[in-house]
Amino acid sequence: MSAEPGEAKPIFLPLFEELRGQKVVIRPFRESDVAPYYEAIEESREHLGPWLPFANYYHCEADVLPWIRRGMADWILREDLKLHMWDAHAERFLGGCGMHPRDWRIKSFEIGYWLRASATGKGYMTEAVRLMVDYLLDVLQAQRIMIRCEEQNHRSAAVPRRLGFVYEGTMRHVIPGTDGTLRNAMIFSLIPSDRH
Repeated sequence: MSAEPGEAKPIFLPLFEELRGQKVVIRPFRESDVAPYYEAIEESREHLGPWLPFANYYHCEADVLPWIRRGMADWILREDLKLHMWDAHAERFLGGCGMHPRDWRIKSFEIGYWLRASATGKGYMTEAVRLMVDYLLDVLQAQRIMIRCEEQNHRSAAVPRRLGFVYEGTMRHVIPGTDGTLRNAMIFSLIPSDRH
């Protein structure tokens, strides 16, 4: 979301080059990510398909380049803060995540994420989300962080639960499913006073 009149312009907001944990490194998009991104999608179409329609958008590396460039532009303009996740000990692309601004005025963000099929169950996503939460609260002074996921996506919902997010409820018929139906979304949130 762009800045409103009278609001501090987020385009001048300094941001990180990378966030590094014990298992993962998360950083903004680079054009050199095209081939590893496509490889991860190719590997994970069946894994991602039920939840994320974008898995079927890319049929070759050339299809990925506009998405990468748009993500780079969004980062520069502070319109959206899309990130890629890499193994901290190997040059291996793990998946995507993001700290999506929902309202710069109140510093409200939504965290989203996906992981390639072969990287699941290893704690990568929990660490990546913890890194983003710490950055949002400690550096950007976020007042609200939200995670939403489809009601049936239990693995995705386990991440906010592990990290102390509060389950706020389920919104009905809010996510278009890959099969054309409307799906329910569970909403989890974290505010500064929830921190342990």
